Amino acid sequence: MDSLRIFQLNCNTSIFPATNLTLHHFAHHPQSLGLIQEPNAFQGPVTGFAPLRVHALENPTDRPRACVVIPPALVNHVVPLNQFTTKDVAAVSFHTGNSITPQIIVCSFYWGHNVPSLPQPLKSLILFCHSPVLCVDTTA
Repeated sequence: MDSLRIFQLNCNTSIFPATNLTLHHFAHHPQSLGLIQEPNAFQGPVTGFAPLRVHALENPTDRPRACVVIPPALVNHVVPLNQFTTKDVAAVSFHTGNSITPQIIVCSFYWGHNVPSLPQPLKSLILFCHSPVLCVDTTA
């Protein structure tokens, strides 16, 4: 893989504007990962990004506030890191095929105003890989 783009967007739970912008981006930049905060997720999984794959917490009682959007061109290069995934943290490992940097850990993180410190799954992710690429929405 020659290059990877990181696309960050806070959807603010909107459906159509965020979906249209995201799909437009991936149509022009298929070698991208989308790190999304506040995706549309009403009573279940994140919606609105088909045909793109979405990695997020899949728990119908806890609406995810962070996800990673993966285009079809990159599905075979991305491994979800479920051990660090919560409603506010979505992390994946991207396998570059490069011998110098064989993998990059990327994470979408929503930091709500009522959370006083970094959540344990994010602390664990940082200890696991030391230098993840983070895209964060801080509403403090």
